Amino acid sequence: MISLASSFRVTLLLLLATASWASPTAYFSSEDDLQSRIVKTLDRCQTSLEIALYEFSSPRLTQAVERAAERGVFVRVLLDATPSRTSVKNNRFPNLEVRYLQGRRAGAMHHKFAVLDNQELMTGSFNWTRAAQYMNHENIIFEDDGGIVLAYSRQFEDLWRQARHRPASFHHRREPVRHE
Repeated sequence: MISLASSFRVTLLLLLATASWASPTAYFSSEDDLQSRIVKTLDRCQTSLEIALYEFSSPRLTQAVERAAERGVFVRVLLDATPSRTSVKNNRFPNLEVRYLQGRRAGAMHHKFAVLDNQELMTGSFNWTRAAQYMNHENIIFEDDGGIVLAYSRQFEDLWRQARHRPASFHHRREPVRHE
């Protein structure tokens, strides 16, 4: 006869074996092809893609974002307001929008993260550029913890509301930082 305690242990073991708890996974450019990992993740995206980057000029990653838009994914890209930081354009797809944001005071919008389908987060030091893949020491973390993903989604929404539809003009210089 199986005791209640034994039955509970078997049930608990089965639950533990099949549970999918959030666990961040880290990758490093010195050990892995980060662009390939990002492309595979973008190609799985089904409904929404929110990207906040300082710089976005990788042709390979641009193509992956455009493929997502072609599939009907609603794509929003937020970039630093400095001109010439992107290869992705606003007018190619109706469901792909790019906005620009300066940093606080005279700083930069220096985030590097993407939220996919409101369920997965990519973040780290990796700018979406060739240099990040082939020249720099970079990292990226993939996370699916609901609380963390939600925090990044809220941050994206806050920044998106502040952003402009055009990058800063070459003639417009950022104000110097005033220390009080």
